[in-house]
Parts: sequence; C-alpha cells; structure tokens
Amino acid sequence: MDRPCFKICRSIENHVPPKVNEFDDTDVEPEAYETNNTMLEAFYDSCVELDTSDLSSLCDFVESFVNDLLEECRKALPYQNTLPLMENCIGVDSAFEGWHTQKLSKPFAVLVPLLPPKGHSFQIESSDSEGGPSKHGHILVEMECVCKRERLLGDVVCFLHHPEQELSEDKQGAFLLHVLCTSSHLDAEKTVHWFQSMVGKAWNNLHHKYNLELTPQPSSTTCRLKLAFPSGRSILVDIILGVQQGDSLVFLVSHYGKSDGAKGTIWLKTFAIQELLFFKWVSQRAPERSCHLKCLQILIYFKESSPSSKNPVLTSYHYKTCLMHLLLLRPLSDWGPENIATRLQEILLYLHTALRKKYLEHFLIGNISLPIQIPMPQVLRSAEPLNLFEHLAVDPNLHAEAMKESMEVVERVRALCSEHDK
Repeated sequence: MDRPCFKICRSIENHVPPKVNEFDDTDVEPEAYETNNTMLEAFYDSCVELDTSDLSSLCDFVESFVNDLLEECRKALPYQNTLPLMENCIGVDSAFEGWHTQKLSKPFAVLVPLLPPKGHSFQIESSDSEGGPSKHGHILVEMECVCKRERLLGDVVCFLHHPEQELSEDKQGAFLLHVLCTSSHLDAEKTVHWFQSMVGKAWNNLHHKYNLELTPQPSSTTCRLKLAFPSGRSILVDIILGVQQGDSLVFLVSHYGKSDGAKGTIWLKTFAIQELLFFKWVSQRAPERSCHLKCLQILIYFKESSPSSKNPVLTSYHYKTCLMHLLLLRPLSDWGPENIATRLQEILLYLHTALRKKYLEHFLIGNISLPIQIPMPQVLRSAEPLNLFEHLAVDPNLHAEAMKESMEVVERVRALCSEHDK
C-alpha cells in the first residue's frame, strides 16, 4: 500500500487525475501517516526552518531600520517641499507572512507608501473602474490651490498660482512635476532613483547608530540594500515604493515579486497588504503549530533547489496561491501538525490540476469566498477571476516547462519518502 506522499506522486507521474476523495486517504494505515509526518518534520528542522523567534526579530529589526532611514530622509526635505512624502514602511511578502526559509537569499521586502506633497494630489488611473481588473496603472500628479492655507499659515506656497521663478529655490527644492514626472505622471524609475539617492545621504547621517555595513545593490525598480553584520551574516532588504489606491489598501508599486518591475510611468498593482492580512487571519484561527506554512516552505525549498530554478516558469507565488485557495477550501482545523504529509500532497495536487487545465485563479480577484475581514474593493471582489496561467494556455513550450518544473518538485518529495524507507 502506498504511503500518502507516494500516492499523489504516482497519480501525477502517471498523468492520472487523482480523485477528490484521495485527499482523505482513509485506506492508509495510521502508522504510514505518522512515519511520513515524522520524516517531513525532521527534514524541515534540518534543511528548511528559519527559527521563528529569529525570523520575528529580523522582521522587527528590518522595519525599525528602514523607518530610521525614512526619518532621516524626511529631515532632508526642504521647508516648502514639492517632492513625495514617505510614510513608515510596511513589511510584506514571505518573511512577514511567515514562510521565509534559512537556505534562500530572498530579500526582506518592505513597502513605503508615498503621499503627495502639499499643493499636489495623486490620481490613480486604472481600468478597474471599467469593470476589468488591471495588472498595472498610472499615477497622475495634479496641482491644487492652497492659497487660503498660504495666507493663513504660511507653511506652503500655492504652486498652482505662482510661476516657478517666483519660488525660493532654497526653500522649494526640486519641483515634483519636473524632477519625478513624465508628462504629468509619476515616473517609477525616476522616483526610485531619487529615493535611492535620499537613502544614501540618510545612511551617511545614520551609520554611527548601527554596527553594520550597508551596500546598495543595483536595481532600477527598488531600493535594494545588503546589510552585513559583524557576525558574518548578511541579509537583503528591498524597499519598494508605492502609492495607495484610495482607501482600498491596493497599491501601485515600483516592484513586486519576480516581475520585471515598473517601467516609466507604468506602476505595478499589488495586493501584498491583503495577502499579509489573510495570513494573519489564518494564523489567528488555525490550530497551534499549524502545518500550512511548513508545507509551503518545504515545497519552495525543493523548487528553489531544483535544476530549473535559474529561470523558472513556476514561481513561489504560484505555490503560495495554491496554498491560499486550499486554506479556504478546507476547515482550518484540518491543518494541524499531524496532517503535514496529507496537506503537502494536496498542494501538489492542486497545482498539478491547475497546470493540466492551464488555469489557476488569482486568490483575491473575483473570490467571493474571501473573508470579509480582508479588505478588497467591491469591483475586484465581483470581477471575473484572473487566470495566473493565461500565458501557459497560449504558449505550449512554457506550459511544458512548467509541467517539468512541477514534476521535479514532486520527484524531490517522492525521493525524500523513498530515502526514509532505505
């Protein structure tokens, strides 16, 4: 009789669509479950795990460090500032969602919301209002009349009604529309370059406070920093700039995930905050020592260490999307630590089925089952689901490569089970 890890692997390898009731594996002996669970836990502890307290401490440090940099950046802005304002950062992605691993060099990502300076406004231009979710958008910069505030408080100049030459250069500094915009739209690459320069100057004023070495890394879409500690350990930090779309917690950002990043005036749309809130929502309701993050970490570990990891078609986000769907399809009580082997194979099965159909729904867009606690604009909740595998449906070569990458992970899981039997 097959063990749980073998059962799904053989179904996938033989291209036989597994039945839904195979999730339950009621015909498998309890001893087989326990053996596979023990094997997976041991592998996780030795190869994958990043100590939870260590990860939490690193996340706290990264946010505190970036906020210190931001405070120095704010101090450097001129009195009559016409450049974007920076709010405190928000930790996003794998580290702050809890599935970072010790073997991977993935950066700690933080999102820095940008606000318009006084006398200006940011207007988001996106096709969402037309009924179809878009993957990107533009940020129109408009000037607003603040003559009344200028007369009453004197802390701002109405740029709309003052020719530029009348403004004091030492107070005003660089003019937003000229420095960071292209055709009245905020330019992502120009904005990132400006911010990188600000961070470099901020570190010159801050380095005495920290016992570490900071080295900027080349990037046109994010401010990537390498932090090297006296212990010899080093981490990467991605500071991602973004503008919030109204009060929706949807952001247009300069960079996200494995994408090519924003180009010119085209910014990328991200739901990173909603995904972060979803994982927090799950952690508050799942059993103690829930296995959902461990399952994802093990699969990402195998994916990143497979022969196809250089330029993969399947990304961590695809695996994460499968997990998020399953967390709503099954009761959270089923994700206890004793079910790690079964839940792991379910994620593989869900991905395999999506690959066969060349159809994987975006977790948030068009998901009517999304908990009400996760804020999403109604137009996106009710939109047609977005297919993350649309590119595979039109390119047979990409689809074949994705299937191959999936099988490499399946084989790694099976090999792990086989090795334990020897």
